Formats: sequence, C-alpha cells, structure tokens
Amino acid sequence: MKVFYDHQIFTNQIFGGISRIYWELMDYYLRNEGVEPDCDFFYSRNFYMLNNPLIKSSYHPLRFKGGARLGIKINEWLAKRALKKDFDLFHPTYYDPYFLEKLTSPLVMTVYDMTHEKYPNLFSGDDPTPSNKKRTLEAADRIISISHSTKKDVIEFLGIPEEKIDVIHLANSLSSIDETKLKRVHDRPYLLFVGGRRTYKNFDYTVETLKDTLIDRELDYICAGSGSFSEEEKKFFKKLGIEKRMIQMDVDDEKLASLYKYCECFIFPSLYEGFGLPAIESMSFGAPTILSDRSSLPEVGGDFALYINPEDAQSLINKVENVLSSHFNKEEFSKKAKSWANNFSWEKMAIETVKTYERTLNL
Repeated sequence: MKVFYDHQIFTNQIFGGISRIYWELMDYYLRNEGVEPDCDFFYSRNFYMLNNPLIKSSYHPLRFKGGARLGIKINEWLAKRALKKDFDLFHPTYYDPYFLEKLTSPLVMTVYDMTHEKYPNLFSGDDPTPSNKKRTLEAADRIISISHSTKKDVIEFLGIPEEKIDVIHLANSLSSIDETKLKRVHDRPYLLFVGGRRTYKNFDYTVETLKDTLIDRELDYICAGSGSFSEEEKKFFKKLGIEKRMIQMDVDDEKLASLYKYCECFIFPSLYEGFGLPAIESMSFGAPTILSDRSSLPEVGGDFALYINPEDAQSLINKVENVLSSHFNKEEFSKKAKSWANNFSWEKMAIETVKTYERTLNL
C-alpha cells in the first residue's frame, strides 16, 4: 500500500520528538515490504531529513531573513499538490487541517497528548492546536493514540468513539547505541532530569523538594536538553542555595545515553504526559527510574519503575533516599528495567501501524 506523510513536523521540528516517530516509520517501511512510504517537501532543518531518500525536492535550509516563512509556504503548496497523487492512505504528521477540503483518500491521524486541553492556561489563547486537533481527529477514518491514557483523554475531551482509536506505543529512540562503549560525561554523582521544564513538568517543585538531598549527599542535578537555564531559574536555584549543584547540558543521543547509564537515578515527576519517552530511554540503560504515578507513566514504566505522588514532597524524598541507600539492589533493578524496555521497539510500532492502515482500508 502507498502511504503519504506530509511536511508538518519536519518543517517545525529540528530534532527528536514527533519527527523521530515518522522517520523511524518511514525508515522501517523502506527496508521492509508491505508499505510504500512517500514524503515530499522543499524546506526543512530537521536532522533526520538530511539523508532521507524519500525527499524528492532538494533539501533547502533557507538560512536568510524570512526564509523559514517562505519555506513553509512552499511546503504547504507542495503538500496540497501531493493530495492529487495516487496513494492509498494519508497520514499527516501534525494537526494542521489544510488538507481537509481536498483530501479524497482515507485519513489516519496520530494524537500525541492532550496537554492543550488539560492545561489551557499554559498556552496562548490564539494557539490553533486545540481546534486543529479536534477538526482533524473528528475527520479521521482511524486514530492512533500513543498510550491508553491519551486515548482515554481523547474520548473525554473530544467525544471520539473508542472503537475508532488504536493504541500503539512508542519506542526507545536510543536503542541503536552500544552501551558498552559509553563513557561518563560528568565526573561527580548526579540525579538526572530530561526534557522540558515548564509548569506541568513539575520541575521547580522537584528541585525545591530535593534541595537538602542535593546538599547533604553532595549530588549534582543535571538537566538534559530544553535550553540553558533562564535568569529566573538561576535566581531560584541561588535562593535555595544549590546554584552550584544545578547543571544544564545540551545533548546528542550518545551523551544522553551516557547520562542515563551513569546517573544515581532518573526522576520524571511530570503531572501529565502523552507517553513519556524518557522513561523508556532511562530504563533501557538500567537507570533507577522514578516516575510520577499520573497519566501514561505507570503504563510505560510497568512494574519496573518506582512511583511517586508528584504532589507529595515526602513521597519523592523517600523514593530518592531509597535508591541512594546501600540496601538498594541496583543491579537487579537494572536487569529487570532493561528487559521491560525491550518490549518497546520501532519495529513493533511500525508493524502495529500497518495493522491500523489495513483496518482503515478494510484489508
């Protein structure tokens, strides 16, 4: 079957996240029979598109004033033109409904989370994501949700029929890295936080809760990704007396893998996730993994992570102190965590996605 993927996420995202999902899908289908993927656009700065054999147009970063806006317009024009192609199914990479009026092929949409709907105060009032999401999901012939938790939220907020939604879990983005070749990138013992630090990620609360642990046990707290600390964050750390303990690192895949492998523990205290990819990444390298007991995280961590109430400070302190204590069997924990993480693979995701395509086409 021929499946067309559009430009959206590759236009807007440089690295990781959702763009990684579609790159892995297309890469698998290029190497295996069953699905013939197609993708065509003009402008992108996306890391995965640099050597993508599917891209028919030239790769144009357009590094000049106004270049990005021009590139987006060209991509939109190419995408609308592509709707006239002979393909069996259309799988857009995000929620822009530009295609709805002209699309004649069956439509599959993927929903990644319902953050805008659960936390509307965190976003601009003119952010079109919620309305675009609603329109495209309602128009879809089938929907892929990346977790059972997100599926439940879609049903609750949008009233989408349950039978229209298939749950397909994501996979470990770092699975190709040889763990035996990883070297430490930080000499001192540290706790690890990965990704965004905005309000619902519960970062400030976690830092304030663990300040005494960081000081008493002489631990650093490394924050991987999401940009340098803001001036406001730096003032906050100084007020707590831990400014020298807080470290932000920009990371590539190997550096991130090393941080997981050698951390004392990984803490993911988020109040909400659509899936929670860092949890699987952490467990795949055997890190003691402490997760919030909210949304999708218990689904992702299974019985092989440690759970906290993210709004109970003592719950977090107790779990971290337990992991740091001499009686904690890190070797046994790591072995079980790695085994669990192996259940989440890109191959499995790609195969399950084909089944959704087949259901859509009644094959």
